[in-house]
Amino acid sequence: ADVDIMIKILDVFCPKIIEHFLEYELLDFLKNFLLQWFLSIFTHQFNDEFSHFIFDIFFVQGSIVLFKIAYYIIKESEEKLLLVTNFNELKSILDKSNDYSFNYDNFKEFKFKLLEDFII
Repeated sequence: ADVDIMIKILDVFCPKIIEHFLEYELLDFLKNFLLQWFLSIFTHQFNDEFSHFIFDIFFVQGSIVLFKIAYYIIKESEEKLLLVTNFNELKSILDKSNDYSFNYDNFKEFKFKLLEDFII
């Protein structure tokens, strides 16, 4: 159910990605990545420092943080994702999200008002 909610969020806030993934039949692969991220709370995806940061905000904000992080990763990767045409390209981008130069301060300040309104 959480994956379906995330797809609806992306459909509202990143419709180009959803349209592109539907066109290239990649939506199920995206759902698999989302499921893996949500089940592991992103711990397999990031270094220890960022994983600890995720757990800190997870315990304070609850599961909504999973949607925020997934949205952040996808939004930050939007340009690259819109060029993806097959699973290997998608995997290459989403598996390498731990290589992203995440700025923790930017992440903490990232505006999630729209997401919070959508979810709640």
